[in-house]
Amino acid sequence: LRQLSTRLDGAKDELDLENTIDQTCRNAGYLKIVWTRPRKNTVKVILLMDIGGSMTPFARICSRLFSAVHKSANFKDLKFYYFHNCIYDLLYNDAAINPKKAAKTEDILSSLSSDYKIVIVGDAAMAPSELLMPDGIIYWDSVNDEPGITWLQRLAKKFPYCVWLNPIREQDWESIYGFETIKMVRDIFPMYELTLKGLDQAIKKLMVKNS
Repeated sequence: LRQLSTRLDGAKDELDLENTIDQTCRNAGYLKIVWTRPRKNTVKVILLMDIGGSMTPFARICSRLFSAVHKSANFKDLKFYYFHNCIYDLLYNDAAINPKKAAKTEDILSSLSSDYKIVIVGDAAMAPSELLMPDGIIYWDSVNDEPGITWLQRLAKKFPYCVWLNPIREQDWESIYGFETIKMVRDIFPMYELTLKGLDQAIKKLMVKNS
């Protein structure tokens, strides 16, 4: 993603060495300096990460992914949010899932432009009620008026450049506990295994708008 950049904006204040040499040669050896706009990364990314519960065995690899993305300082914009099992009314700003440090999912959907690239990390394995029912949320002292799947569909509709990274081996997606919900999530988001190969496939997919 860091390789995606543009030269369409900004002042031409960077020496274009290759074209300077070419134009100088074409100008009978008389120096002709060519300037260009700096290459800038215009990619905006939101990373949504499932935390706790069945994701605990994958904490190390998710931490490595978080650290790698966090060190990427040259995105135009980069935002992190956490959730547990499914996305509902709130997205959390810390891994403790503290409601006092949360943002309304509706506000995020309404305030951000649709050109953000969304990367969701989670196993998508949960009780069907967590995905399909109002009040299916299992956080203490929390309720959700609308099913989690409704929020996932809204997210996919608002942000057409989106992928889901699953730390569970792809060969187990149709047999492991929660395979029903994995299938339903896959029907909403392009899903890839959280491996180097899966990451490569996911990044290529992020270049194409989901239909």
